[in-house]
Amino acid sequence: MAGALGITAGDWGLLHMKHLFVALILSALVTPVIAAETAKQYCDRVIAEAEKGPKQMIVAGNLYWSGMSWNGEKCIRADYARAFELFVKAGDRDRANGLLKDLERRANNGMESARIALRRLEARGYIWVDIEQVP
Repeated sequence: MAGALGITAGDWGLLHMKHLFVALILSALVTPVIAAETAKQYCDRVIAEAEKGPKQMIVAGNLYWSGMSWNGEKCIRADYARAFELFVKAGDRDRANGLLKDLERRANNGMESARIALRRLEARGYIWVDIEQVP
């Protein structure tokens, strides 16, 4: 499935770093750091603002992908399917494809939450995957 996207293994590392850098920049621009704000407050705010526009969708998608706030504290449970949906709604095809590639890799390595996310995305009509090929 992801092989058809045209991303080679060599491109993946560069693509991942590029997206991480963009996410950090967008986080700084879209969600100003408030000194008194806790990680939980930050996460709650990002989630509440997720539907306000493409930039907020990307920031929220990154949060759902990692479950970590800007300072590295775990503040929500990772939700890969929600992250994918936000990237698609934001029109960020590269980030959606990157997440899909990451989910496939994790599912192939036995990560149950990645398998569940792939099944959810399939059930919602976002992707078509042969579940038998996902161990």
